[in-house]
Order: sequence, then C-alpha cells, then structure tokens
Amino acid sequence: HPSSRRALRRSRRWRLPVASLLIALAAVIGAGLLMFPTVVAWFSQYEQSQRIEQMAEDVADLGAETLHQKIAEAREYNAQIIGGGANIAANERLPLAADPDQQGDYDSILRADADGLMGRLRIPAISVDLPVSHGTSDEVLDHGVGHLEGTAVPVGGPSTHSVLTAHRGLATAELFTHLDRVQVDDTFTIEVFG
Repeated sequence: HPSSRRALRRSRRWRLPVASLLIALAAVIGAGLLMFPTVVAWFSQYEQSQRIEQMAEDVADLGAETLHQKIAEAREYNAQIIGGGANIAANERLPLAADPDQQGDYDSILRADADGLMGRLRIPAISVDLPVSHGTSDEVLDHGVGHLEGTAVPVGGPSTHSVLTAHRGLATAELFTHLDRVQVDDTFTIEVFG
C-alpha cells in the first residue's frame, strides 16, 4: 500500500537517532555539573544567613544588662590571655598547653547558641556576611568562619589580637574565596552580641 509506505517514511523522519539522544543527555549532565557549585554555594549562603538571623534574634532577647555582662566576661578572658598568651605552633589550630582551657572556659565565652556561634563577620567589598563560631574544626570551617582558640575573642580593646579563619576555594561555599580582592582601605565589621 502506498499510504502505509508514506506513514512509515513519516515515522522514520521523526525518530531521533540514538547518538542524538546520547549527545543531549551528555549536554544536560554537563550543564548540571557546571551549575552544581553555584547551586550548592547558594544553599550554603542561605544556611549561613539563617544562622546569623537566628543569632541576632537570640541576642536581641537577652537584654542590655546580659549583653554587657557577656562582653565584660569576654574582655576578662582576653585580659587573662594577653599576659601569658597562648602558644600556638605553626600549622596548628589549638594552643600548646597541658590544659587547653588554662585561660578559662573558652567554649562558654560569647556562646550565642548550642553550636558555638559567637558573632558575625561582614566584609562589604567582597559581599561576605558569615557566622563566626568557636574553634577551627572541620565542621566549623565547612559552614563559616572559625575563631582560633588561644587568641583574643573578637570584642576589641588594647593589645588584643583575634585570629579568624575560613576556607577559600571550596566547591560548596564561597567563604573567604575572594579575600584576595580586599584592598588596603576596605573595611570589615565583626558584630558580637549586638
């Protein structure tokens, strides 16, 4: 039948060859792989902003007298470590001491939540707004900025030096990736307990 031949030819014209399907599939997978770091970084940034927002709400509920008391405790902690100072070996992230808490109970100073959140770091020049937590464990550094135990907690004051650290170049979060773009006159803010 001539009509069945025409139908057969028409159906053959609309079929995609297997090679075309494989190329299309490879293109979709490739686009997904290229977008993965961007999407994951966005989710990480969202998580960080939620932690900062929750901390701000918790701190706002404390009241002025409690905030002043927490800052005073932090300054007292800093005064204790300035004299003796904690020794920190190169490429280490804990002070060298028989008792790591020799200067007081580090984990309780400026603790805003159960995870050890202590503040917020903003660097407007590179659009950084990150939570700052106690310590420099892998878990802390995967989700924000860590404060190096043994250095002054970030409440300012004469002769105090706080060391804050974060990763650069992670596929899952930006963190300090663009820190090299900060110029000499750029400013940053560390917000601690209001």
